[in-house]
Amino acid sequence: MRAGKWHELDCEHLIEEMEDLGRSARKEIRSYLEGLLMHLLKWRYQPDYQTRSWRDAIVGKRTRIPDFLMESPRLLQECYPHARRTAARQTRLALATFPDTCPWTVEQVLDADFWPNA
Repeated sequence: MRAGKWHELDCEHLIEEMEDLGRSARKEIRSYLEGLLMHLLKWRYQPDYQTRSWRDAIVGKRTRIPDFLMESPRLLQECYPHARRTAARQTRLALATFPDTCPWTVEQVLDADFWPNA
């Protein structure tokens, strides 16, 4: 490509590589978002156990989620059920303790100044 030899490109292979990159990026974003939601749930529903490591995890994950999530709030709702189950398992609280749907907006989740309170 750099040499300008466009006619020598293996377009099919190039398309596959681009699709793989897209899937990989989406999987990575989902992982960060699920972790962020899980830590926000733990922060909200176990205030007596709030630790510096939870705060660091929340701050760190927020910085790794691209801004385009703001344009795709559906991803927040897709990731929430897994985060909810993980929070229940890690806190040993009943799953019913946590709301069925994400209680926060994308803007709140990504806002560095947002901390859910009990």
